[in-house]
Amino acid sequence: MFVHNHPSFSLLFQRSKYRSYVPSADEDTDGSEKEREEKRRETERYLTTAIGFCIRYDQTFRSHFLTAICNVSREIGATPVDVFVEPFHWGDLVVVSRNGIFACVVECKVHAKLQEWQNPETEGFETQGYGKLILDEFQKTQKIIRYIVLGWRELLTLREGSQIQYAQKSWHNLEQKFPRYRPLAKDLYTCLAAHGVPDFMLKETQNMKLGNNTKFLAQALELLPAAQIEAGLDETSPKFECLSDHRIGWWYFGTNVKRTKKAKTARGKLQEFVNPKEGCAIAWYGYDGKLAGGDGPGLSFWFYCRNAKAQRDVENRLRRNGINNAYIQHGDDDAPFAVIVRAPLDVATKEGFSGDRSWFSEILKAAMEAT
Repeated sequence: MFVHNHPSFSLLFQRSKYRSYVPSADEDTDGSEKEREEKRRETERYLTTAIGFCIRYDQTFRSHFLTAICNVSREIGATPVDVFVEPFHWGDLVVVSRNGIFACVVECKVHAKLQEWQNPETEGFETQGYGKLILDEFQKTQKIIRYIVLGWRELLTLREGSQIQYAQKSWHNLEQKFPRYRPLAKDLYTCLAAHGVPDFMLKETQNMKLGNNTKFLAQALELLPAAQIEAGLDETSPKFECLSDHRIGWWYFGTNVKRTKKAKTARGKLQEFVNPKEGCAIAWYGYDGKLAGGDGPGLSFWFYCRNAKAQRDVENRLRRNGINNAYIQHGDDDAPFAVIVRAPLDVATKEGFSGDRSWFSEILKAAMEAT
């Protein structure tokens, strides 16, 4: 099958270093606050670059951005400009008029915090902070100097009567009258929505309707936990884990095989054999797929092994107990020792199972049965 991975901002994100900075679904417990803030900051840097790219190469979007965010009139905004992304540490996005009319420094905020040195309310902002550096750069070359905080939700008290004109703008200001009929701008719009920029995300999802498809969700909620019961594991309350993330072009929906302190039970013996990675469940299984194109959707089973030995042991046992070797894969960068069993949606029909539940159960049984 030919995979349609059309070039887009989202695809560039997937292929770039920024993908590794995507906050996890368990962000509240994943790493230190400093690490989580760094992840949010790196996503912001990518989005700021995408916005700057559109300002540079789409005149219609440039006009929209300058009027909606920078308070520059359309007439003045139509004059030639230079666009810079983080030219210095004091500006995320800088748009400078080539004829000396204006310089606009935009601090973009999506999920990260507005740091003290970025905040125009901070005492000394113009004498020793970002404001001073901005004035040093532009006060002799530009008639108008503006500093705009974009996307910060808390209301700022902005000073007046300064050489720098301050403004606070929301993502709603950018979303309104956004030129989505322009191909490049439309792609940017989708990218902003996929990364959780509030007003863009709300507009993208406002017309979604699940309709009768909700019945399939109800079926999945029943069959997924039942696979563990069929395999002979002690029944426990299921913990579902799901994600739909356009930033990395991936979605999944499934349930965990939870850990236990009862070593002599079937679950305890499976846990000892898999030797799960610290902080992880024994396994996860369910449905996953690419958001567009790719090789999905499919049925997936992940064993979260701690090390290479456990990985080899699980793989060998699965093969010996009849699991199709073509479906067995190694883990990814985030879980290098995982054992993945992934099959197409019609695997139950092709291999003679009564349904998806039985296929998931067969994987569990194969891992539990010593030979």
